[in-house]
Amino acid sequence: ESGEFIFRNVPSDAFQGVFAANYVKTKLNKNKVALLKCLSDWCMGVNDSFKAEFQRLGGVITGEEAFAQDSRDIRGQLVKLKSGAPELIYFVSYTEGSIIGLKQMKELGVNAPVFGADAWSDPKIWESVKENGDGAIYVEPANKSLPASFVDAMKTKTGGKEINVYAPRAYDALKILASVMATAGTDTEKIKQGIYATANYQGIADSYTFDKNGDITNASYVVRKVKSGKIGEIK
Repeated sequence: ESGEFIFRNVPSDAFQGVFAANYVKTKLNKNKVALLKCLSDWCMGVNDSFKAEFQRLGGVITGEEAFAQDSRDIRGQLVKLKSGAPELIYFVSYTEGSIIGLKQMKELGVNAPVFGADAWSDPKIWESVKENGDGAIYVEPANKSLPASFVDAMKTKTGGKEINVYAPRAYDALKILASVMATAGTDTEKIKQGIYATANYQGIADSYTFDKNGDITNASYVVRKVKSGKIGEIK
């Protein structure tokens, strides 16, 4: 709802929070959760959708803390959350805040399992926190199995770096735009109409149909767990 020329080919953050809340409550059987988030529209949006759904399911929020994105010390917030004896901490932050938070949790002896959002698909987090990240769980959009040719080409482009979950979707976004522009040219109104009319476009990562708000109509997720620095999928 950001404007009629704005589209996104990843699921809405609202869906992610709801999915995570259901997973934590019904799959992990956690009834008491603490919330930790950075102060940004994205962090607060995902956090709030999780909170509303978790409480709707009968879960209890034992504490809720926030921190500025440029914070380098969130020990005070962590001590408060620890005192509530949560069964799990739902932690929504970008890369740098996540690195700091995960390290300081271990430093303070916060032993509750930690569940994160899709920003945790950034490999830099797990390379930086090392053993401090063991046991962490997070959710990210589910991509189709990527063709080996695509993965190899991306690694060549990035100098051998692992690509995260969003690289294939960025590729798909450009391909959708190029496909529409092949007939619409550079007429922005025609481009907009062409994207809205996109239905069941088969991309590298997903199939895409856009709704009236410019969002994709499907939302599926995968849950991942960190063990010894390696990322695995929880089936």
